[in-house]
Amino acid sequence: MDMKAQLNLLHEPSRDEDSLYAIADDIAAWLPEEVEGYQCVLASYIPTLPPLVSMVLLSALTDAEVKLTRTELLQVIKQSLYAQDKRLAQAAAACLILCGSTVGKALLQEALQNHAPMPHARLVQGMFELLG
Repeated sequence: MDMKAQLNLLHEPSRDEDSLYAIADDIAAWLPEEVEGYQCVLASYIPTLPPLVSMVLLSALTDAEVKLTRTELLQVIKQSLYAQDKRLAQAAAACLILCGSTVGKALLQEALQNHAPMPHARLVQGMFELLG
């Protein structure tokens, strides 16, 4: 099954968290094989996902230590820092730090220095201090 098909499975509302993690782990495993194409696809899919699904996907990418290089994808992940969902904001911070290299860390710092309201700024700052 290709990555787009796997991403479409994430949109099915009947998925429990364990099955979401299984799908997300498959996506994370495929990502290094063709970095540019897959990262572009992810950048367009993540904003369409519900918060729980986004959190699971970002957590799987972080757990697999996938190296993310596409600025478009890192910008989409940065937007998740502003989520109302605490777990999503935490997963986004960890993903930027551990998968985004210096660009991801710079985007996280930029978000923390920005004066836009970040519901879980203290959590994100703590993640940066712990992992960054």
